[in-house]
Amino acid sequence: MKTIFLFAWPRIFASDLLRGEYIAYLAKQYRVIVFIREEDPSLFQSENITYIPFELQAGKFWTIFNTYLRTYLIRRFDHLEGVQFRYARYKGEDRFKNILRFIAHLFPRTFFSPRFFMWLENMCVPNTAIFKKYVEMYKPDLVVTTTPGFNFMEAWAILCAKKAGIPTVATNFSWDNLTTLPRFLRKTDYILCWNEILKKEAIELHEYKAENVFVSGIMRYDDYFKKLDGEVSREEFLNSKGLNPSKKTILVATSTDPDEDLYKKIIRKLRDTFNENIIVRVHPIERLSQYEEFVGLPNICVEHAGTVKQSDTEKGWQIEMEEKDRVNTKMILKYCDLNINRSSTITLDSLIFDMPAINLDFGTSPVPIVTFPHYRPLIAEGAVRLAKNMDEVLEFTKTYLENPSRDSENRKKIVTSTVGFLDGLSYKRAADFLGILLR
Repeated sequence: MKTIFLFAWPRIFASDLLRGEYIAYLAKQYRVIVFIREEDPSLFQSENITYIPFELQAGKFWTIFNTYLRTYLIRRFDHLEGVQFRYARYKGEDRFKNILRFIAHLFPRTFFSPRFFMWLENMCVPNTAIFKKYVEMYKPDLVVTTTPGFNFMEAWAILCAKKAGIPTVATNFSWDNLTTLPRFLRKTDYILCWNEILKKEAIELHEYKAENVFVSGIMRYDDYFKKLDGEVSREEFLNSKGLNPSKKTILVATSTDPDEDLYKKIIRKLRDTFNENIIVRVHPIERLSQYEEFVGLPNICVEHAGTVKQSDTEKGWQIEMEEKDRVNTKMILKYCDLNINRSSTITLDSLIFDMPAINLDFGTSPVPIVTFPHYRPLIAEGAVRLAKNMDEVLEFTKTYLENPSRDSENRKKIVTSTVGFLDGLSYKRAADFLGILLR
């Protein structure tokens, strides 16, 4: 039986791979050694799966390369809005960063590249003895990561696998990553993409060979196209959240914004203007306590976007999606009448269910996410309404609540181009591609 090393560090992507059908399907065919953040008995168990809590922590090596060298020396992606967005957030207070940026402008824009830094990192990547220990123990045929090295754990795995001569595959990252995080990519031998748009970006931006890029669909969305255990009727679902089934339901999906009170202002206005239900879905990087003023109010439900896996005192992505959370998410999308968010991936989720969506651009960000390459088609196609102030939020809310079919055809066009596969089998395509490589 062939052996696969699977590195699953980011909680969002680990949920997709380790809590759905993917891992179970993979374990039927291969021995899978999974490197995870911490022990978790709730993960799928099989005699062919071994979970190993990852013993490394990000150190100076990753700070030097990610925080400094890659960020301020690589200029070839400066035309991308996602990169400009991150530059705009920097206040110019770090002398070393300023020096690096000065040096970068002494050379042609394409002089420093991810390939160059990957070569450099490969020369001095730390703790390779740990990787060699596991290679000798399990003798892997393939190393699979969720992303192409956007976090230190997976970057380390890719670099170590390269040194060991083991093929690498990035199998599950988000639709904006190739254009918002291009400076941090560690090129894997193969890459799986959601759709043809991402495939084109992998080839043109990151110089992957076409034959090494595979389109699998979005395994995170597989549940949306099949019946799940635990699904209930609209009335039962809304009652379970303390909401009124006779009213329409507005989903407010929060996210971080320069205006920390943006969503609070919107929720207050919606509550005062419309006599409807409101579900406040708190972004995994935010904390429920930020919206405490709405907890317990009539016809308002405030909840986490999944199961909390770390304390509020720890920074970063807090939740993972267990089975009950996937069911809950699907029913929210199925039974809500409108989605309001700044410009989040949950917009795409909503479009699958033909739910109208309002995005926000109140001018608080110097480079709005709605201008990023991955998001522009939604705006250009008219699949969502873009509110630039509170009055437009209320206007569009009224319009969509009165006529939910408005813009429906435009929503369907985006689902066709961006989601693509609607059969619930993206997990199988992703796993089967590994089988092709292992023959």
